[in-house]
Amino acid sequence: MSVKRGFFGGRKKQRRRKRVVSGYVSVSRRRERSTGKLILVIAVILMVLGAGVIGAFTIQKFLKNRPEKPSGAQEVASVETGETAEDAESTAEESTEETGSDEPVPPEKSSWEIKMEKQHAIETVVHAIQPGVQFAHYAGEPTLKETGDPLLDEANRLAAGYDYDAAIDLVKSVTGYGNIERYNTAIASYTAAKNAAKPFQINNNITTVFFHSLIADPTRAFDPAIAGDKVNDYNLVMTTIDEFAKIMDAMYANNFVLVDIYDVARMEEQPDGTRVMRYQQILLPEGKKPFILSVDDLSYYEYMTGHGYPSKLVIGEDGKVTNEMTLTDGTVIQGSFDVLPCLEDFIEMHPDFSYRGARAIAALTGYNGVLGYRTCDFWYNDSCEYYEPTESNEKYKREEISGPNPNIEEDKVKAKEVADAMKAMGWHFASHSWGHKNLGSCAMETFNWDADMWDREVRPILGEETDILIFPFGADIGSWRGYEYEGYNERYDIMKNRHGFDYFLNVDSNQYYMQRTDGYLRMGRRNLDGERLWEAVKAEAGDENYKDRLNDLFENATEIIDPLRPELE
Repeated sequence: MSVKRGFFGGRKKQRRRKRVVSGYVSVSRRRERSTGKLILVIAVILMVLGAGVIGAFTIQKFLKNRPEKPSGAQEVASVETGETAEDAESTAEESTEETGSDEPVPPEKSSWEIKMEKQHAIETVVHAIQPGVQFAHYAGEPTLKETGDPLLDEANRLAAGYDYDAAIDLVKSVTGYGNIERYNTAIASYTAAKNAAKPFQINNNITTVFFHSLIADPTRAFDPAIAGDKVNDYNLVMTTIDEFAKIMDAMYANNFVLVDIYDVARMEEQPDGTRVMRYQQILLPEGKKPFILSVDDLSYYEYMTGHGYPSKLVIGEDGKVTNEMTLTDGTVIQGSFDVLPCLEDFIEMHPDFSYRGARAIAALTGYNGVLGYRTCDFWYNDSCEYYEPTESNEKYKREEISGPNPNIEEDKVKAKEVADAMKAMGWHFASHSWGHKNLGSCAMETFNWDADMWDREVRPILGEETDILIFPFGADIGSWRGYEYEGYNERYDIMKNRHGFDYFLNVDSNQYYMQRTDGYLRMGRRNLDGERLWEAVKAEAGDENYKDRLNDLFENATEIIDPLRPELE
């Protein structure tokens, strides 16, 4: 990035002093050999010193008149390299000394190219063991080109994500930024983009889509000899990694932008102390279309083991959240094998796909634990004080639960660390009920017990602030006209006032379903899975018995559906 004032002069003086000292030593050694040579060397030394004084004066004058360089005092993390502004400044100083130029030198290989090289190496190893494992391959080139200036690269990333004020503030944090041409150019471009952005008119017109955990190896998930009767379930409600990558590419090409649900609407405190749900302002370039994304059942259930899915979310060696997956030979690997890391990779490639750092919502149950960790005391802790040893519970425990987890307390700590890291990334959590219950039709006793269990076993890991409820099976708890349209709604009252939920998300195949009242935001979500893909493919083929419900998101489902996916029964 920058070169500190006086750097050139100081470095060159030091080098010239070394030459002077070296000359003096040589003179001392030669004195013994020749008096005549001594006079000649002294003359040379005087000439060098004179030139040094003139050179130092010239450099000092140049440094005094040139623009002040950034101080590097602001510690700004580089998204691409992980280095700080001070690290980058040091690198820039070395580069400037070698090239004699102020301008940063772009790296020979971008961080994205390095990332793809590493992924290719991992793919080679994985496919030698388990050829069916998929990796997300995205089309096109990264949105941004690295400049060699980490602070400018970060500012460009912020502006690409429509956070123009943050980008401008970051550049202006550099001392003397006004004297640096590339920073002035950047601020001008951010300002122009900000002025061109327009408020998106929210009129119940923001679509919401969701996935379940991605199938990493369809050759296993769709093989009845391996997955048994789960094959039809996987085919119906799951999406493969390859399909997910193509859907992201298509939605990006169609100008969709991922937004945070709290940027759509949030509870605002009123002067009288009450809280009211209000729509927020979203500023986007003309033609951009906001959408919300969520992931159901991010718990990595026991029944999925060995069926071609990752096993859990972990914090990798680089400090980022990624997946852990066990291959068929027992090898444990880490990589992008589910929605979270695959989405992160896509946003890294295209920061303009995410509005001001928006991420998705993860909906979790609790009966098999969370995020791949067996944290459920009820089933995995033989010392659980509130376990009920009924005949049905004992049968379920024998047949569906692998056994007690001797590391349950340690797993709770690890799960919380992953959850905290996800929240720091911008992800949000939602209740998906503790036992994946149909909250609209189950008995009230079950309804209350399940809600209490989620608060007891899941909320402490994910965070007390969780206020989003995503209904299992999409089964809502009230009339589509409104939760209190038909009078008092006990289930809504319990979830709203006892358990603190303000956002309620069901499943709806329509393009939009939004309902805002003073007390809540309600949205319908669209499932991007085998069921919807097969419907779209058959509709594209001219089958009048099917309807393409996805053509506003992408035009050609036939190109997106995984060729390994079997016909839907």
